[in-house]
Amino acid sequence: MTETDNKHFLLYDFMQVAGGAERVTLTLAQALPGFETLVSRCYAQAQPLLDASPVPVRELRGGWSSVLPRVLESMWCFRFRARCLRDAQQVVYSGFYSPLAVWQQRSGQRIYYCHTVPRYAYDLYESTLAQYPVVVRPLFALFVRWFRCRYEAAIGQMDRILVNSENIRQRLKHHTGLESEVVYPPVATQHFRPLGDKGYYLSTARLVPNKRVDVIVSAFTRMPQHKLVVLSGGPDLERLKALAQGAENIVFTGWQTDEALRRWVGEARAVLCLPVDEDFRHVTRGGHGCRQASYRRRTRRIA
Repeated sequence: MTETDNKHFLLYDFMQVAGGAERVTLTLAQALPGFETLVSRCYAQAQPLLDASPVPVRELRGGWSSVLPRVLESMWCFRFRARCLRDAQQVVYSGFYSPLAVWQQRSGQRIYYCHTVPRYAYDLYESTLAQYPVVVRPLFALFVRWFRCRYEAAIGQMDRILVNSENIRQRLKHHTGLESEVVYPPVATQHFRPLGDKGYYLSTARLVPNKRVDVIVSAFTRMPQHKLVVLSGGPDLERLKALAQGAENIVFTGWQTDEALRRWVGEARAVLCLPVDEDFRHVTRGGHGCRQASYRRRTRRIA
């Protein structure tokens, strides 16, 4: 099948890490075998996940846009490099930036599957703004104002909007006024089982501010008798390592394979999860994780 022959597409922003949204994207792709999966770019940290998946993923990046920062590159690719969608019969959009490609789609059905709204532009705007130097904040505020308009105009073009939880349905309605239907992502709890208590506590959340892994790390710097394993990565990695400096009871492993993840979870005393108003609440990563309420090997107070 050539590029011009294909009429069905699944779009997601980018394959950045072996995280939840990336896993759901690949799961959707397997459930939609006639769809071509498009992203702006695949990054090295997501490669183990891609290698383990039978789904071919096509990158839109190319030309001078490759020198742009990750978010701007993604926005550019979907707005200007997604011409293959012009005669599409059905397109499933997912993420923050891929909906900008809706302007390339001239006909056919448009479906948006929303993991969450861009929280840095909505409910977490003030806290995100405060992280920037004072001189940069006006530029960030202008970008957010512009992006909100483009994002809301794009998803307003969709024929159907699906969301991953009741929480996101309410959040989307609150911020954009748009109605949606809840379709829960898969949670493969059958892959997890108790393997024995090795005595350590586990954090598997992506290392970004709203996951509040810094709160967990800070707590364990004051509890040297308890071991913490941080089994993930993200932009906050170096900051968290600095926060844990000198704490020999805190270990950072980076992203792990699915097999290793299951072993780490199975041998943990507890998996810790402290996000700010989580989108779809589950402890481990992505569609291969386990819901917070579904995997409770034991409950005990950390003393």
